[in-house]
Amino acid sequence: MRHAEGLVARVSEDGKAHVVVQTDESVHGCTSRTEHCHCSGGSMGLTIKVVNKAGANAGDYVSVGFVPGGVLKSVAVVLGIPLLGLISGVMVGSALVQNFVLSSPWAVVAGSACFALAVLVAVIVYRWIWAGIQPFTERIISVGLGAASLFQTIDPVCKMQVNPQKVDAKIDYKGKTYYFCNAGCLKAFTKEPEKYLGHLSCAHC
Repeated sequence: MRHAEGLVARVSEDGKAHVVVQTDESVHGCTSRTEHCHCSGGSMGLTIKVVNKAGANAGDYVSVGFVPGGVLKSVAVVLGIPLLGLISGVMVGSALVQNFVLSSPWAVVAGSACFALAVLVAVIVYRWIWAGIQPFTERIISVGLGAASLFQTIDPVCKMQVNPQKVDAKIDYKGKTYYFCNAGCLKAFTKEPEKYLGHLSCAHC
């Protein structure tokens, strides 16, 4: 089973945890994977919605488990079963016409019924396996908002460490998000972005 670690940004009303998982890009520039740092040269990570089996709360740092083959199982059910139904419907309709059991219009109706039944079966099966293929919180590694420091990033203008969860000044530039300690730094970056991007350093927590 594949695992990842991340920070719980919030827990929605349906009980799911929204976890910000660090990607390889988010630790670009770190001299060691054991040093918790996050350079503003990349995004802060990927937010995923997971089943909250561990009962984590916002601010908790958690381990997330991914069920092997979960995506493939979903695709197989959602696309595979209806496709089989469509093929079966065509075969049944053709057989009925060739054996003079039904006229062509009624054979089409019979074939469509096969496809509709297959779609219904796919929906039922997907609902049945859905809970078992969702990513989930395995355990809580660190409790409380203190764990948020693991996701500190650097303001590219003043080089201060900022928490992406708590700042409003940010901008998307060339497909990446940059965070700033205040609107003044954001304004300076907007005028000359390349001036500051050439001198990024990594924040070591």
